Amino acid sequence: MIPNFILGSQVFYRSRVSETGSDDPFKTYPEQRKKVTYDEANLISSRVDDGYGGVSSYHRPVLDIDLPIAVVPSSTLGHSHLFINKELTTDQYQRLLEVLRDTGIIEHGYMKQFNILGETCVRTPHAPKGSALEKQINEEFKQSSEKEDIRKQIDVLQARLDALEDTW
Repeated sequence: MIPNFILGSQVFYRSRVSETGSDDPFKTYPEQRKKVTYDEANLISSRVDDGYGGVSSYHRPVLDIDLPIAVVPSSTLGHSHLFINKELTTDQYQRLLEVLRDTGIIEHGYMKQFNILGETCVRTPHAPKGSALEKQINEEFKQSSEKEDIRKQIDVLQARLDALEDTW
């Protein structure tokens, strides 16, 4: 199913195309393309319709990805998590994230997460923002943190006692 944001703004063509799936871009025969409605089209362009029957200079990414991907809806309406079945080096992944950030596809904060942690993370579908599981996990870490703070205070007090004993 094609989303409304594509149906209302992309450019659609009716064109002769190569039957071989060739990597040659000219096998789509651009001279034979005709701009048409979605129902008449056999191609969806990355170009955005200018609203006046023409083609604007803007693009909405249309990618032919040649490996498995998964798009999982986020708990934020209209947002998604994209999983790509392709291993990248840290440098390759950083370059990919930088391009996505610079083009506004991901937020600066997501890139910051990578820069600080050396990885990116998204919530699991069964633990969306504000879920009972998220609250439970946060409470566990809060209690764990409070216990750690108490342990640190005990260690400081013990060190002070040891220092006092040494002076007697």
